[in-house]
Amino acid sequence: MDHLSLNTHKSYNRYIRPPVLKIPERDKQQFFQQQSENLKKISGGFKEDKITYGDYYDPNLIFKITLEKNVSEKAFIKFLDGMGIQVLSESPGGKGVWIALSKDEDFNKLKEKLSYYADGKYEYADSMALIDNFGDIPVDEKLGQLLIKKPLDDNKEEYLDVELWKMDKKTTYNTIDGIKNLVSKNGGEITDQYISKNISLLRVKAKKEVFGTIMGMREVCNVDRPAKFKILETIAKPIENITMGGRPEVNAVKIAIFDTGITSNHPLLENAVLDEQSFISFTDKFSDDVGHGTQVAGIALYGDVEECIHTSFKPESWLISVKLMYLGEDGPTLEERFIFEKKLEEAVDYVKQHENCRIINLSLGFPDRPFMGGQNQARIAATIDEIAEKYDDTIFVISAGNIAEEELYDEDFESYPKYLLSNEKRVKLIDPATSIYALTVGSIAPRKILMGGHYRNKLVVESPALKDYPSPFTKVGPGLNEMIKPDLVEYGGNVAPCNSGYTSASNPEGGIITLEHDFIRKNRLFGVRCGTSVSAPKISHYLSKLINKYPEASSNLIKALLISSASWPNEMPEEFSRLRRNTSTQDNKLMNIYKIYGYGKPKIGLSLESNEKEVLIAEESSIVLNQVKLHSLNLPEIFMTEGDKEISFTLTYNPPIRRNRKDYMGVTLQYGVYNAELSEVEQYYELKEKNEPVETPNKLKLQPGENTLKKTPHQKASIKLSEIEGIDPTKPLIIAVESYNKWIPLNKEEIIVGGESLMEYLNPDVEFSQNYAVVVAVRHLGNVDLDIYQRIKKANGNRILQPNALRSRVGIK
Repeated sequence: MDHLSLNTHKSYNRYIRPPVLKIPERDKQQFFQQQSENLKKISGGFKEDKITYGDYYDPNLIFKITLEKNVSEKAFIKFLDGMGIQVLSESPGGKGVWIALSKDEDFNKLKEKLSYYADGKYEYADSMALIDNFGDIPVDEKLGQLLIKKPLDDNKEEYLDVELWKMDKKTTYNTIDGIKNLVSKNGGEITDQYISKNISLLRVKAKKEVFGTIMGMREVCNVDRPAKFKILETIAKPIENITMGGRPEVNAVKIAIFDTGITSNHPLLENAVLDEQSFISFTDKFSDDVGHGTQVAGIALYGDVEECIHTSFKPESWLISVKLMYLGEDGPTLEERFIFEKKLEEAVDYVKQHENCRIINLSLGFPDRPFMGGQNQARIAATIDEIAEKYDDTIFVISAGNIAEEELYDEDFESYPKYLLSNEKRVKLIDPATSIYALTVGSIAPRKILMGGHYRNKLVVESPALKDYPSPFTKVGPGLNEMIKPDLVEYGGNVAPCNSGYTSASNPEGGIITLEHDFIRKNRLFGVRCGTSVSAPKISHYLSKLINKYPEASSNLIKALLISSASWPNEMPEEFSRLRRNTSTQDNKLMNIYKIYGYGKPKIGLSLESNEKEVLIAEESSIVLNQVKLHSLNLPEIFMTEGDKEISFTLTYNPPIRRNRKDYMGVTLQYGVYNAELSEVEQYYELKEKNEPVETPNKLKLQPGENTLKKTPHQKASIKLSEIEGIDPTKPLIIAVESYNKWIPLNKEEIIVGGESLMEYLNPDVEFSQNYAVVVAVRHLGNVDLDIYQRIKKANGNRILQPNALRSRVGIK
């Protein structure tokens, strides 16, 4: 049955509450004296830097400002600009360390304003009062975690990543020229560089002494070893007697596999591989010398390979293979000379030359870069977000990451799943799994591993993970700014502790069947793999089915349909089941479930088609900044009959992003749902805009709440209903989507951060408008004879979903 369409109504201006700043009390004279001394030290240190680095380039006076409280970004930037100080990077959330560049090396204007502030005569005293300290950026704060863990050898040339603060282009390239001069004069070289809207990065080969000098440069924000890629081991077993289909339809969607290449002559892949490209500089071979890419491709193409073995293999999508990794001495390896973020962007530009390449699968991650929260977006994740903003018809699918075998301890299995809820680095999402645009995928167990299995002559005991429980190796969220991540889960395998020396071992019985890359030599077409590497391409497979069915749908709608169909498994560890059963559980406790399962495991059949008991009603739309747009859904009166009922609401959107802003997303959307007449809700927003007293219409209490959901561009909340606690089906459900502008310019008044004005988002002819998709899922699983689909369809004017390809964000030139 076709999905249905929501009713859309007019928009209203949203009431904007004036900011309330709590100004801390302090001794202003003492503050003046302390900060004057700090500024003197900063200025003196900069004069020494000019002597040290003057032969290489013209240095910039960059320093840090520590804030006690969150600030109004626009007001604070204007405050600093009036003293010749430009903001380069803002602390996530506002409070904390901001990085700034001063054009006045003696801070004359700032010192003057500090003096006025101390005497109580300064008109911008509120902004000054929020500042806790001015200071230099210590070199040890620039050291990356990998470099701290493994310091440089004294006389050995090594590759390191040197990241610069975001500055204007002239300053950035002047600094890069200076680093090149410094490095080349000392026998080193810059082997690669990558400059984007969010990142300025160099790959440098040099000795320890040279890097020590580089780290003293104020323009350098981070120096670290390049992160290493790692995957779990593969176990293969022979399976034969299969039925193979033909080639995909000519206009079928294309899935790009960014991995180790694909064995394109594999009998189950050769009909579907459209193109192959290697981004390895020293070879033009596209083939998979690791096996990982072929395994990922098999699942992306066929989904449940094990089921296909018993039915048939009919490819419905095209594959494009992008080789980014090769088999090195230590396994899958990235080229050390080159920057991965740059290769990634080049690879996306390449595959997007193919029409209808709309899915990019990245079953890879960097364990050396765990996301611990309270930090800026991870570097590769930010690159993916920037690319996805550019190609807004494309969906990235990323694996959450696997806890390494050597980091999965016997006591973890004994206390399972408690270790997944810890704040240890080993269990946290890894770069690029925190990408806000991507669908990040965790893993659940496909089956229980029984005692008595054998692997490499070692006794394997029982896994604590039952079917649908979290896989013991899956990494967990939350993501950036505590947003819900992973987004979804799928079957990725199960593992058990081992009694003979290994902390854990992948068991063939707990793995996921996929394709064997070395099929000729090993004389078998299939292998078995465990990991989020194989749960992610299952989601890519689902997306391909959705895009083939709805080729005109935006990425927002495709993601919303899939997320809307997802649910937590019925079987969960008892500590999660208790939280789930209690409808009054607070969001902060529910996050223990969300950071492992996300929104759950998708139901691809429902995301493709509604049925008599489960109905999806959707709409694509756009909203102007700081407005409210209303959608409505009428339910049949008979809906509140006996039986389990649930209604969920999914909202997805694609906001502009900047890594150096206190708000990573330039626009945020959130929604509330009212069970009231449309006129009541319209009057509510009309009066609220005028800040007049108004009674709030009946608003549904959804789980999770708005404060949790508004952090992410992938939002889903639901309400479970009974005959006693339900809704009034004689009144519609009104979904109110609210838009909040964070830093999109509304006029020609420029606000410069990191050398960028963001005026690209200001179109004098068209107001900036944020695209989004909203899906309501209505489920009635009680009355076996009740067909709610036809009744909902009739109650809403027989409106069938017609995707309208809202892909380009209005307002961007």
